[in-house]
Formats: sequence, C-alpha cells, structure tokens
Amino acid sequence: MRCKNCGTENPDGSRFCATCGKPLEQEEPAKNVAEQKEEAVQNAEEQKEEVAQNTEETLTSTAETKSLTHKKSRGLNKFLIGLACAVIVVVIAAGLLISRARRTIDLNKYVTFETTGYNGYGNVYPQIDWEKIQKKYDSRLKFTKEFEEQYGKNTDSISPVAVLQSYVSVEMKSDSNLSNKD
Repeated sequence: MRCKNCGTENPDGSRFCATCGKPLEQEEPAKNVAEQKEEAVQNAEEQKEEVAQNTEETLTSTAETKSLTHKKSRGLNKFLIGLACAVIVVVIAAGLLISRARRTIDLNKYVTFETTGYNGYGNVYPQIDWEKIQKKYDSRLKFTKEFEEQYGKNTDSISPVAVLQSYVSVEMKSDSNLSNKD
C-alpha cells in the first residue's frame, strides 16, 4: 500500500505510514459492473419503498390531522351557534322587559287618608301625595306626540305631573258616619 503523502510502500493492511505516520487510505477491491448495477437497483428499490412508506405515513397523519381539525371546527361552530342563540334570547328578553315596563303609575301607593272623629265614628278625606309623585316620576314622564299636537308646542313650560294633577282626583262614595273597617 503506497502512502499518498510521502510515497512510501507500506505492507497491505497497514493503517498508518511507517515513514510519515499519516493515515493510509484503504483501497476497496474493485467490484465488477454487474455487482454495482445490482447494488444500485437494490438501493433504488429500498429508497422507493422508504419513500412510499413515508408518503403513506404522511397521508395517514394528514388525514388524521384533517379529521381532528374538522371535529374541532365542528365543535367550535356548535359553540358559536349556541353562543349566538343565547345572545339573541337575552336581547329579546331584555326588549320584552323594557317594552312591557310599567307605563302607569300605581296611585294606590300615593293615596293617603285623613280621618276625623272619635270613638270609632268620623269622616275620611282621601288625598294624593303629588309631591312624592313629582319627585319619582317628573323626569321620566313625557308628553305624547298627540298631546303636543292637541295642546301645541308650548308644553315645555308645563310639567306632566301638573297635567295629571288637573285630571286625576280621588273621591269616596261615603265619607261621613263611617265606623271601623268601612
């Protein structure tokens, strides 16, 4: 075996040059062309099988990923649809509550009775506490368009509670010679 560095002939099988100490390159025995072709074909077939196997694994993995992604997106779509339905229900319920909010004033809460008499007999005088109504409702009451058309645009100077006071009164069928529980 000849050293490529210094040219010294070394015994076959030596790994290092006896003169310069450099590693020797091992020469492989020459293969014939038929063996080389056969080896190349085997390598090509092995590579082909490996590519086919990798492709199959990739396709399987891709199919599984798509399946999981599709399942996740279906679950997400169901969640979003459910959330949208819940929001719609809440909005409708709020609208119904607002539209059905009391547009009346329960005068029974503001009626007081003044009594006179003794020994269980006397007179009763009902009154509406307009000051309490004014405090609670004056800022929330507004005239309708029909009222403004009928009485003119000068309704800005009139309070809705004052208009109510001029139209609403409380009377009793019998206000004298009453006894307890009447």
